[in-house]
Amino acid sequence: TATYLRKEKGYEKLMFEVNEKTKNQFLFEQIKKSSYKNTFGLPDSLREYEHNLSIDIAFYEKKKYMGNYEKGISIDSLIGSFDDKLFDLKRKQDDLIKLYKTNYPEYYNLRFNQKVISISGVQDSLLVGTQTLIEYFVGDSSIFTFVITKDTFTIHQTEKDFPLNQYVENLRKGISQPFQNDNSISADSLNNLYTQSAYQLYEKLILPIVELLPDQGELIIVPDGNLGYIPF
Repeated sequence: TATYLRKEKGYEKLMFEVNEKTKNQFLFEQIKKSSYKNTFGLPDSLREYEHNLSIDIAFYEKKKYMGNYEKGISIDSLIGSFDDKLFDLKRKQDDLIKLYKTNYPEYYNLRFNQKVISISGVQDSLLVGTQTLIEYFVGDSSIFTFVITKDTFTIHQTEKDFPLNQYVENLRKGISQPFQNDNSISADSLNNLYTQSAYQLYEKLILPIVELLPDQGELIIVPDGNLGYIPF
């Protein structure tokens, strides 16, 4: 089952922006799992310093707003001391961010300066001539396909009622197995596996949006999840 989404005004734009933010956050989370030092040249001492500042700020904000006041000291006095401490900690945090911006601009841009491109931004700045952007989002029960040309924007929804991961695995096996010196499967079987899975993926990912694509022009494809393993 495949349907075009026609919701209230602004709904399609919001879905696209949420998808872009999700991809940005996923990228940052993956980089967090790797070494900041190797990726950005960022010393571990700075990351630890930033982490400790965040903990201290959270601690004093909680003390201030949760009413954890010591007996015998006026509330106004304690709130004032908390405000002074928070001001000092946040000033240090701002100084650290400025240091990142100057000395580690790639980390700064990813960590603090994430900008999500808008639909009009794609149409005005990214696409040239008859180029078309196809961007996928793979959810638990549906695949959403964003199709953007210079003049149009459409979201297509396909129910994920088929074994997507198996299709992708079969496609990759049909492509790579012949080059792995494994004679357990015949060349004809691998060819059939490839052509079958390739067509199955085409039916689900491309065929439903064919009428939205120009007769001529370049396609810019942004995959998601396991779709990243498909050589479109």
